[in-house]
Amino acid sequence: MTSESKNLVETVFDLKVEKVRFPIKVLMADQQLIEGNLFLSPTSRLFHHRRELVRELLNSEERFLSLEVREDRALMLFLNKTNLVKVILGERDLTAETDLAHRRIVKIMLINGETITGNLIVEMPEGTTRLSDFLNSHPNIYLYVARDDTKDVILNLDYIKSIQSIS
Repeated sequence: MTSESKNLVETVFDLKVEKVRFPIKVLMADQQLIEGNLFLSPTSRLFHHRRELVRELLNSEERFLSLEVREDRALMLFLNKTNLVKVILGERDLTAETDLAHRRIVKIMLINGETITGNLIVEMPEGTTRLSDFLNSHPNIYLYVARDDTKDVILNLDYIKSIQSIS
């Protein structure tokens, strides 16, 4: 190996980016459930003082999501985000600020017939708490639903049939 090609190899390896593994289950549009790990950045693109959140990754401009398959960690899948119905989180993924956000208890019906009840995290300007305003002005495609009795989920708006406010 010449010194020039060795320097090129070293430069390529220097480009390696540190990532944080985050366990999830993903329900795809064809109803396939895949378990694996996402790779999150230790620094959020939006808020540099903390790590990237799963919903930030889902709502980013990248079309595909890298998933390390749990059964075979050597297998990487690149999932088209438009085909994700639901992401079941291995652990709660909220910041302290988001944890203080207004919550609405809702019942959500997905187009596959599944019903999900939980706390919808409503991040709106002060004084605006109507659920319809939030849903119609929400710039992202994925909604976070916190659930006390089971794992939190992030839902793709395109697969939501209806949302009913319970409180």
